Amino acid sequence: MLLELIVRPDVDGQLEWLLASSDLTDMETGKGTTEALETLLLQYAQARIRMHVLLPAEKVLSLAPQIPARQTRLLERIIPNSVEDDLAEDLENCHFAWGRRLETGAVPVRVVSRAQMEACVALASHLGARLVEVVSEADVLPAEPGEAVLAASDKALYFRIDRSGLCGVIPLSALSRLEPYLEGLKVRLLHPEDEDPSLLTAQLGQISQIDIHTQGYSGELFEWLARHVLSETHSAINLCRGEFAVSQAESSRMLQIWKPVAAVLVVGWLLSVTLNVAEGYYYQKQAERYLTQQKSLYQSWFPGARMLASPRKQLESKLRQAMSGQQSEGFLPVLQAAAQHIGGREKVRVNSLQFSEERNELALEVTAPALADLEQIRDGLARAGYQVDIGSAVRESEGVRSRLKIRGGA
Repeated sequence: MLLELIVRPDVDGQLEWLLASSDLTDMETGKGTTEALETLLLQYAQARIRMHVLLPAEKVLSLAPQIPARQTRLLERIIPNSVEDDLAEDLENCHFAWGRRLETGAVPVRVVSRAQMEACVALASHLGARLVEVVSEADVLPAEPGEAVLAASDKALYFRIDRSGLCGVIPLSALSRLEPYLEGLKVRLLHPEDEDPSLLTAQLGQISQIDIHTQGYSGELFEWLARHVLSETHSAINLCRGEFAVSQAESSRMLQIWKPVAAVLVVGWLLSVTLNVAEGYYYQKQAERYLTQQKSLYQSWFPGARMLASPRKQLESKLRQAMSGQQSEGFLPVLQAAAQHIGGREKVRVNSLQFSEERNELALEVTAPALADLEQIRDGLARAGYQVDIGSAVRESEGVRSRLKIRGGA
């Protein structure tokens, strides 16, 4: 569900509001504190809310400096300097917005304090609404081309003059201040339906060459203006521009909404990356440790080996050569012969082996039940053409441990 919320902050800090459905069939008005409006909106927690702010005309300065046509593209830099003398605050504390250049060469400018704009953005964020426009309430008056619209309310007179691009509010007692701007114009006077505008009409009639028409409105002026805002036919200058532009304000609001989610995602991503890096480092160290063990084991088998780029591939190469019969001497033929004479004997165990390529010698540390078993192995290898030496034997609980040195080959 989409709701339209028009809010007018009073000078005393109170709020006036009109809440309407998107099709304008249901409307609800009220006045009170921010907390009261927030309580009302809780009833529509699932709705999307577009918020329009009508600033009191007293808070928005209306100016119309003359800007040469050739400088129209430089308005953002020219306007603040061209109206500086009319400001009651320093330039850095003011926010500027402007409309299209008029035929007279004037550019309608609206000036409001930055603090006021920040308050509007903060209010929308607090209420969970999307801020779509901030305008002066006087700027919403429906002035036709070449027309001036005046709206009487209490002791004040709101005005918007199309030809000059000016709008604002003055006390009824200061009506004469508008005389230079109203001469020769068609003037439409808006007044409460239950009040007689004849006195005000008579005062306006003293201004030369004006054509006065009256139009009554029902209810409060704020409600009438709010309904006009909802009709989307007004041409008021939207103060939501620059850093307060609607797109940027919405992006900022969405950023605030999604910031916690984004923070969780970023933290999760960082944790994932950290774990992957740590895991990669761990496996890299494991691979290095295994490679070191492979090299150490390979060197224990082949003490004469010098180049150990890849012990596994080097050992596979030796095995392929032995299986294809390309190698008649060396480690594998000697190992194969030793395996034939040792493998079939029960309780004979090879504890370690070492091969010297320079001497073509295989050294085996063997444990056997008795010395006679070692001698039988020696004799078998000798018949196969190998020279075998039996080192000093050591008797242990499991049998006899000795070192066999096997050299040469048939």
